[in-house]
This record gives sequence, structure tokens and C-alpha cells, in this order.
Amino acid sequence: MIKYIITFITFLICVQTNTLFGQTKRIKDELRRAIKFEESKKMDTYHVYEKYLTNAQRFELNMYYVNQNVKIPNENEANFWLKNSAKDGNICAQINLAYSYKIGRIVKKDSNNCRKWLLNAIKEKSDLAYYYYGLCCLDNTFTNKVCDSAIFYLKVADNRKIEDASLALAYAYKYGIQTEKNESEANYYFNKYKDYYSSTKKELTLTNTILLPSGFNFTNLLNKQLYETLSALLKDSQLVVTIKTNGNGSYLTQQLSWDKANSIRLYLNSKGINRERICIWYGGQYSNSIVEILINKRNDEFESIFPPPPVPNYERKIFLECENKY
Repeated sequence: MIKYIITFITFLICVQTNTLFGQTKRIKDELRRAIKFEESKKMDTYHVYEKYLTNAQRFELNMYYVNQNVKIPNENEANFWLKNSAKDGNICAQINLAYSYKIGRIVKKDSNNCRKWLLNAIKEKSDLAYYYYGLCCLDNTFTNKVCDSAIFYLKVADNRKIEDASLALAYAYKYGIQTEKNESEANYYFNKYKDYYSSTKKELTLTNTILLPSGFNFTNLLNKQLYETLSALLKDSQLVVTIKTNGNGSYLTQQLSWDKANSIRLYLNSKGINRERICIWYGGQYSNSIVEILINKRNDEFESIFPPPPVPNYERKIFLECENKY
């Protein structure tokens, strides 16, 4: 009798072991597919396997949910994975969760949570988080009660070799954004930025350009930087403006380039500058954070060009660059 009981127990253990082994293999197979962004219909079952996901896989899953047209069981699923990964210290997740709170993507706009997650990324020793925090300060993202210095955070990022931090400092000093205007400082940081790149980039100057990083092209920045341009256009109806934006590496960067040019066009329209006085060129070869604003007298060669967006069905899904320190 005891012999039969032992045999039966052994049988149950074997069956359970085989079941667990099979389940583990299935989970690994599905995770492998997730990393490759394949078989979207199976993605909505991933919450069942949360404990099997690595931090990096949680962030990848969020990227998939946001960027692909995947039907998920809960509209907050992407937000769940992003928060899940951010809480575990994933720098990319923390930075992009902060950005989501900034623009109201998936979550409601919340400047306090935006600031909280950027500071968490800074604690995780993210150099780029200093840069994004400085940009948020330039753009008045945080409440007036927060007295953090944009210049301080941008200088930390600049000292840590974040090239665009040099660019942001140049324009902050040029236009007096969150600091006093300082031409010599503006030229110093602009030249420092150009030194990072090839000689072709040195064609650009501070005179006819503004700063417009992807995702941070809000009215607060435009008001400061386009004040002189707008004043000149309103004063002389014979002046016309050409807007040149950059980014031609992919359909995404081209669309973002078009978006920036169009946002400036709409801003000028809202201030009384009609469409016939504006020409748009997008997809240039330079840094996508730099926009050229060229004002000239109207002549026979000027043509008001407003090209259609390169990707008509595109939805704005910007993810900020970050360090892969999982």
C-alpha cells in the first residue's frame, strides 16, 4: 500500500514538474516574441507573467503598447508597465514617464509628477535627466513655487558632455530665458556645441536661429524667441519669413521636423501673420533642435510654400533619448 502511495505521489510530482517546465518555456517564447515586437495579439496577456519580466522587458513592453496599434484589455496597460519599470529604477522609464506627465500622454498632465520622476532619474545618475530637467525649467513646466535653476541643471548636463545642453545654454543666454541676456556666454556655448560636430554644422549661427527641442516646442519658449521676429513682421507688411527645420534620418524625424515648422506657422498665424507671408522647409541636415528663422523683403522669387505632412496618418509618439542603465 505504501509502495502505491509513493508511486502516486511521484507521478503527481512528475506531472507538476512537466507542467511548470512547459509553462516556463511558453513564457520565455512569448517574451522573446515581445522583444521582437511580434505577434501583437499575444501581447495583451503579458500582465499575467509580470514576475517573469526583467526591468528592461517591462519598458520594452510599454514601448510596444504605445507605438503599435495593439488592442489591450485595459487602456492604462501601457501606463502600468511604464510605471512598473520606473519604480524599479529604469532610467528610460523614469524619463519617459516624466515626459508623459509633461504632455499628458496616457496619464493626465501633472508638473509635480513630471518633476518627481526626472529627479528620480537624476538620483539614478542620469546625465540626460539633468538636460531634460533644465529644458522643463526653460519651458516653465513646473509651478512658480519651484525655484530650481534651469541654468544650473543645464550646466551640469553640459559638463557631463550632453551636447544639446550646450545648445540650450546658448539660447537661454541669447534670449534671456530664465537668466539675464549675455551675448558672450551665448556665443561661447554655441561655439562649444558646434565643436562637437563636423565643419558643415558651423554654417549655422546664433543670429537667425532658435531652439526647439522635440517635445518642448511650447508657447513659453516661442514667445521669448520669436518676439523680435514677430515685432518686425507686424511692423512691416512687406516682410516675409522662411522657417527651416531639421531632421531627415527617418519618416519619424521628418514628421517631427514638419510638426515644428507647422507649430511656428500656427503661432505666427495666431498673432496676425497670414499664411501667404510664410514659407516652410522641413527635413534639413542639421541638429533637429535648431530652427532657422529667415526674414526678407517680399520679392518675385518668394513663394509661400506649405508642404503636406510626410506621414499623414502619423500620431505624435515621441520618446526621449535616455541611458540604457537597467
